[in-house]
Amino acid sequence: MILSVFEHQWLKKADFACPSDFDWLIDQEFSVMSVSRRQGQWQLLTRQYIGVVCLPSGNLLEILPKVTGALSPNTSELNTLTPSDNHSPQSQSRQIGEARAWLQQMLSDISGFSQIDLSPKSLNQASHQLQSAELTASSTLPLSDWLYQEFARLLAQYTPIQQYVSHQQNSSQLRGKLILSEQLRRNAHLPHRFFSEHQSLARDSISNRLITKAWQQLLTLYTHDSHNPVHHSPSQLQNTLGISASSSIRQWSQMPALTNHEMSQMNQSYHQAQKELRAAMISAEQRRLGKQILSLAYWILAARTAPPGFGVHLAADTNNISSVNLARHCLFINMNHAFEAWSSAKVSQLYQTDSRYQVQYQAAKPWAFTENHQPCVTVTPDILINFEHKPHHIAEVKYKRIANIAQLSARDVYQLAAYADAYRVGEAWLIYPISSSQAALPPSTHTASLSITLANAQVLKIYLVPLWVEAGQLMIENILVY
Repeated sequence: MILSVFEHQWLKKADFACPSDFDWLIDQEFSVMSVSRRQGQWQLLTRQYIGVVCLPSGNLLEILPKVTGALSPNTSELNTLTPSDNHSPQSQSRQIGEARAWLQQMLSDISGFSQIDLSPKSLNQASHQLQSAELTASSTLPLSDWLYQEFARLLAQYTPIQQYVSHQQNSSQLRGKLILSEQLRRNAHLPHRFFSEHQSLARDSISNRLITKAWQQLLTLYTHDSHNPVHHSPSQLQNTLGISASSSIRQWSQMPALTNHEMSQMNQSYHQAQKELRAAMISAEQRRLGKQILSLAYWILAARTAPPGFGVHLAADTNNISSVNLARHCLFINMNHAFEAWSSAKVSQLYQTDSRYQVQYQAAKPWAFTENHQPCVTVTPDILINFEHKPHHIAEVKYKRIANIAQLSARDVYQLAAYADAYRVGEAWLIYPISSSQAALPPSTHTASLSITLANAQVLKIYLVPLWVEAGQLMIENILVY
């Protein structure tokens, strides 16, 4: 069973089919959730994170993005919601389907722009993880299922790296080449023995083991049952990806995974796997697929453990799966970072046909200096657009609701003004999400602009640029892009 909820939503014990799942979530003290006493009972607030969590009962908690909620009075933040807040089951089902569809589209679009070098601030290595697939309005698979199918599709096309491994032996059989120096040192008095070295192909490279570990993690989430070892049935694989593809995938189940020590040094293991992939003698297409699937595998393994709070005591229960192991069966994505990555991909798409424009991401520049001319304040806009290699305008991404230009906060204006002053540009965009219901309103309600005068007497034009999430489209009708 899947419990689908939205970010910024309050959860009560009554919302769970198994009440002990709610108690378990509170005990974990996940940093992506807040606990509060409301209306005489404990409640959980899911913050700006999406993802999936395997619960002790075997059920799955799916957290989806939410941009269609009502606005709080005099603020641009979303109201916190509960599952029963004036929504019929049909309405909730429709919202869940729409959220899944545009979330999948967002992740696919991010992966489609491999030229974007996103920093760890932006989705933590998830920029190259998925090869874009054609998505339709019916793409309403749960996040865990969709991730599983995307990973399986890449896995079916990727051939495990094989490396020659050297083996040395001192035996009565001569295999490979004779190591003369060692033969004289060890076997001078044993003429019937040979110290030799031979090579064989092996598939236990660290890149293969990292991918295998991530595949095992996705299988756990896909089945929604963490009580039993997971072995996906061949018939299901054949129905989903075809007979040849399922055969290619089954070979990964026979490979070793990362050790606990390698898991504890995930960054080092990932960099070693990248180095191994670059040195491998494989085709360019296999190298491209390897980069995609390795990046996705790293993200899955790095995101699978949400940082718990301090002082958490987990009682041992021999009748149920370990709480410590269950805490690892989760994936969380920071929607602020994900939406920023998506917006960056959409801006890049706007200018990809005109070579006069160059798009930079997270371009840092010193802005304030000490008396000794040492930089003390550095500004880093999300997106910098250059025209013929000179700054033209900047864009900042905000994952929040903005109903109109009057709700643009002073903090956002100050931030854009600082970026514009540092780069000496006269135009700034503020990109924010809107839903289909907002996109259907007259453009003047969600696209507008204002002008301010900077200290150097330069006029700065600030534009609101909505990103229509269901359509995956930047609405720039009021802006002259070129």
